Amino acid sequence: MTITPPPYVTQSEELYDKAIDPQVAKRLFGFLAPYTWKMILSSILMLGATISSVIGPYLVKVAIDDGLVAGNLPVLRNTVLIYLGAAIVRWAFIYIRVNVMAQVGQSVIYDMRKMLFEHLQNLSLSFYSRYSVGRVITRVINDVETLREFITWAVLAIARDLFAIVGIIVAMLALNVKLSLLTFITIPFMILATYIYRRTARFAYRRVRAAVSWVNSVLAENINGVRVVQAFSREGRNYDLFRVWIGGTAVLGESITAGVLVGFVLYIDRYFEPIRDLSRRFDTLQSTMAGGERILALLDTEIEVRDADNAKEMGSISGAVRFENVSFHYSDDPTLVLDQINLDVYAGETIAFVGETGAGKTTIVKLLTRFHDPTKGCVRVDGFDLRMVTQQSLRKQMGMVLQDPFLFNGSVKENILFGRLKASDEEVIAAAKAVGAHDFIIGLRNGYETSVEEGGVLLSVGQRQLISFARALLADPRILILDEATSSVDIQTEQIIQAALAKLLTGRTSFVIAHRLSTITSADRIIVIHDGRIIEQGTHSELLTKQGMYFELYKTGFQE
Repeated sequence: MTITPPPYVTQSEELYDKAIDPQVAKRLFGFLAPYTWKMILSSILMLGATISSVIGPYLVKVAIDDGLVAGNLPVLRNTVLIYLGAAIVRWAFIYIRVNVMAQVGQSVIYDMRKMLFEHLQNLSLSFYSRYSVGRVITRVINDVETLREFITWAVLAIARDLFAIVGIIVAMLALNVKLSLLTFITIPFMILATYIYRRTARFAYRRVRAAVSWVNSVLAENINGVRVVQAFSREGRNYDLFRVWIGGTAVLGESITAGVLVGFVLYIDRYFEPIRDLSRRFDTLQSTMAGGERILALLDTEIEVRDADNAKEMGSISGAVRFENVSFHYSDDPTLVLDQINLDVYAGETIAFVGETGAGKTTIVKLLTRFHDPTKGCVRVDGFDLRMVTQQSLRKQMGMVLQDPFLFNGSVKENILFGRLKASDEEVIAAAKAVGAHDFIIGLRNGYETSVEEGGVLLSVGQRQLISFARALLADPRILILDEATSSVDIQTEQIIQAALAKLLTGRTSFVIAHRLSTITSADRIIVIHDGRIIEQGTHSELLTKQGMYFELYKTGFQE
């Protein structure tokens, strides 16, 4: 069976023809600016180590010609001591330089990952709808690690190799010009080989980085969805997809002393050593440029929802909400998701949104939480245009419970505390009791200290939902949003959740999106959304009397 190669090369990866993009290089080296003095120190240490290395073969020549051959033991002894001293100095300089550059490398990787993490936290939800988790992880882990290796080892190593080559060339010419010229004949061929390699290496490294990104995406997706994979016996097929397609006196006819010959042989070896090292560093440079492009592209991703320069902090709100002629479409799709939404919600009122899938119900609450901004019109809370207040001051007074609540790796108590870290143990237990979660929590192995693992995998859907209710209640939000919060639980658990909802909704402005009748019949108002518009609103009994779209939804989907 033929497996189609994964389209990792086309995942929004820009391609360039330049081996080194000056703009990319300039911005990447900008991360070194805070550590300029350490870089200068490392450069001085590198220069000292290079000089100590270059004089080694010359000292060997002196020891042989002026010491052994001439029978001058003091010269031999002193030269050997100088050679040993130079070796010790070289080792000490290299040791200190490596430690200094390791510190610089770790500091740069910390700065870069901190910047990336902060940027990722601020990016709008629309970014995550088109950028897979695996690709984000690749940017933050793999590509940043590539840059660290380049900064720590390659930057000064390239300069060291260049210094070494210059020093060795000077020393070789001083020893013997003809032997030197014979050695240098290889340089044009090496330059040609490097040029040919350069034209293919960078594209290959982009493919490698894109392949790593694709592998991480598929790996994360298949681990998270392992139950579905096993349920449909997809292990073999997924495994196939995961394999990524991815002596010179006789020659010259002249007399050369033994010391010159030995020294020259040593210099030839040291001459090619930095050249070989430079070819490896060029290899690393190609990988760094490819990774750097991708990191900078991520950092350059625009944050669509930002606080205005003159945004104000919201004080304590009562929870009155108003949608004024609100229309919305996504930045990459001109099709209207919401069209002329007008809605007044009083403080403390419970509003239920119903409608077919894709009607725009969830988009309305995303605008309320300011995950997106309206394309036209505005959303107000207590009279404030949400674009004129800080996001943090707005969202800290909101709570949200989703269809598939996410629990973080940690204890049950830590997850309940997520929205209010300074709450006491008594308040945590009181919140859990209020929503009916306390009984099952104390039955866990370590009670409230039981680890739920990543995503809460050790708990049932209903248990995770009850913990999310307790988390929302403890945060005590003025505006509460329930997005399909009961659609994934069984009838018995829903009965417990309904009692929890009665406690949770009291005294708060609440927006409920649900497909179950029992969740919405007690709402103060039911808003029927169709094709991004409000077509009906009223109480459950009022809407049934009208026998409009809500009546049809009730007959086909809401009856229990």
